Amino acid sequence: MCSPEQPERLYRIILGTTSVMVILSGLFCFALQEDWHKSMSVHQKVPIYFLLGTTLSFSIIFGMGDIVNICGTRCTGEDETPVFHTHAQIYLVVVAAVLMGAVEGLIFGLLDAEDDVYLHNQFERTRRLCIPIGGVTGAVVGVLNQMFRHVQTDDDYGPVSQDDGRSDL
Repeated sequence: MCSPEQPERLYRIILGTTSVMVILSGLFCFALQEDWHKSMSVHQKVPIYFLLGTTLSFSIIFGMGDIVNICGTRCTGEDETPVFHTHAQIYLVVVAAVLMGAVEGLIFGLLDAEDDVYLHNQFERTRRLCIPIGGVTGAVVGVLNQMFRHVQTDDDYGPVSQDDGRSDL
């Protein structure tokens, strides 16, 4: 059994799975760097770009969420409650990041934008498709996050502790 201060099992499974995906993405990056992908067809590359888009999006969005929490609680001193402090908010960020990265990875892979080195036509098409998707997803997640932030639940995370536990001062 888990102690009460540990996150619930589903939360640990989701974050553990995502961390394994990030490690796999790093291995795929080595494969792409070594030009092993030149012999692959577009449809064989799509799962790789799907995974890369998903993990890149997750890493950036989750990292920015941590930065916002740190700045929101330490730098401003106005609010002792972190911006992301409930399971619902964290699930929302994880799901949105994974879905947005997956869609963008699929678009990038299906348009074969990586191999369009000289003309940059496919890359421009990818950008025109992905920027609105990111903007709309960010706006929806921002509104939902604010709604979840003000709902009182028992799964709140407390403010970042300034006490390191030492009493030798």
